[in-house]
Amino acid sequence: MKKHYFLFVGMLFACMFVANAQDCPPSLANGSSATTLIFSLTGGSYPCGNYPETITIGSATYTKGYCHGNSLEYVLASGSIGDDQNFTVSFGLNTCEYVDGVLASETLSTADNTLLSERIKLFPNPIASGNTLKIDLGARLEAKIEIYNITGKLVLAENTNRLSEKELNVSSLTNGIYIVKVSANTTSISRKLVIMK
Repeated sequence: MKKHYFLFVGMLFACMFVANAQDCPPSLANGSSATTLIFSLTGGSYPCGNYPETITIGSATYTKGYCHGNSLEYVLASGSIGDDQNFTVSFGLNTCEYVDGVLASETLSTADNTLLSERIKLFPNPIASGNTLKIDLGARLEAKIEIYNITGKLVLAENTNRLSEKELNVSSLTNGIYIVKVSANTTSISRKLVIMK
C-alpha cells in the first residue's frame, strides 16, 4: 500500500510540472509597444489559461490583459523596458528571448528539463528509405546533436541554432542501430535510431 501511495504522489508531482510548463509564444503581434505586449499564439502554443498572470522583463512587470483566439496580451504594471522588440521574458518555467519581435531562443528551467525527454522525437524511425532524419526538439533551443554507432563511436555531429526542428542527412550511415544524443541546457537525452534501407 505504501508503494502505491508514493507512486501516486510522484505522478501528481510530475503532473504539476507539466501543467505549469509554458511554451514561448512564437512572435509579437502588430500593435505591441513598450507598455502593451501582444503575443501571437499559434499551433504549438499552450491554451491561454496556461500562461502566467504576470511576466517579468528585466525590472518591468506585466500583467495579463486578455487572452483569446490567437492573441495573448500583457500590460505594463511597473518598471519599463528600453526596447519593445528585443528582450528576454520569463514565462513561468521558461525564459524566452525575442529579437526583432520574433522568438530567438528558449531556455528551459531545471524543472522543465525533465520534460525535454518527452518533447524530443525522431522521425522516421526506423529509416527504411530516404536519407533524412528529422529531430523535433519541441522548443527553439540551442542544442548539440550527436549520433553514435553501436560500438560507441561518434559518426555524426551537428548543432542547432535556436531551432525547434533539425533535419540531418544520414546517407553516410550504414544499416544498423545507432544512439542519437541531444544535449540542450544542462540535459542530455538519448534515443535509439534504426536504419534498415
